[in-house]
Amino acid sequence: LQQELGRQQQQPQDSQEPQAERSNTVSNTSSQNFDGSASRAKGQPLQDMSLPLSHYFVLTSWYSFLDGSRGNKRKGKGHARQRPGAPSLRALRRVLTASCARCIHLCLHSSKPGWWHAAVRSSSAQDPVVYHLAYAEAPLTLRQCLLVIRKHAFDSSNFPLLLLLDDYSTTQTQKRTAALLVDVLGPALLIPEQGRRRTLQSPAQLQRRVVVLHKDDKRRGAASHGVHPDLMRLVYLRFTTIRDLYGSRHLRSVVATGFSYNQIDKAAQDGASDMMEHAHHHLALARPNVFGMRFQHRCPLSLLHQGIQLAALHLPHADQAVWATTAF
Repeated sequence: LQQELGRQQQQPQDSQEPQAERSNTVSNTSSQNFDGSASRAKGQPLQDMSLPLSHYFVLTSWYSFLDGSRGNKRKGKGHARQRPGAPSLRALRRVLTASCARCIHLCLHSSKPGWWHAAVRSSSAQDPVVYHLAYAEAPLTLRQCLLVIRKHAFDSSNFPLLLLLDDYSTTQTQKRTAALLVDVLGPALLIPEQGRRRTLQSPAQLQRRVVVLHKDDKRRGAASHGVHPDLMRLVYLRFTTIRDLYGSRHLRSVVATGFSYNQIDKAAQDGASDMMEHAHHHLALARPNVFGMRFQHRCPLSLLHQGIQLAALHLPHADQAVWATTAF
């Protein structure tokens, strides 16, 4: 041992070089992630975001304009009664700023509740309003909602915001909707290229863009001829009904599809591979079975395992699924 110590003391330079080399190795290793890539800067994603949009799970806010904590005052016998679910700009603003939701849901109508027949007969363009049929006492205007979206769309993330329009309005009102989208959102609105879309763009390509998804009212059908051409020019994907999940991979264009929890369970019994095959090419949305806010959310992770990208969550209606997924 004394001989070895004496030999190292006689050759100090030889012992310092390996030590310096080892320190560099430790420093480089500590600056690498587990996958070997350099440590990411603050705000950068953990995964590759250059794949088509259908390859990613998108946190979806269902009924984004309804406030679960706020009630509508309704005149009763002797006292005012309240119930949760009032349309609220505060709820929409909270979804955009306090969560990482990248898909929000609005229900469009031609006029305020109680005037459906007059709106249908009217030939002039109507300013669209936003409300839920079960909570329609105080509707919002589409312009108000779009102003909130323009201001807070990218507060929590620079990745694209999917704007899902559940459209119950007339064709003339849809023309007004298209004009409002262009006027209020401006350059943030994505105007897609015309023609059939065989593949989806990636989140990296769509950064800081508002992407319109359109769901036509079933009374008019899902065919594009029922929608005003000005609005169809702004629609990136339209919702349609798919009867054969496995055969949907042969469709000439990419579409968006919506499924209730019951429909997803039935598809899983027949074979989960069909749903995953469908979702590999198209966008699939899972929504609750119950109309309104009194429903129990399905765990988004269980839907993700079946290939669903858009698991609809009404964030103000916070139950275990919402807490575990979003901490909202």
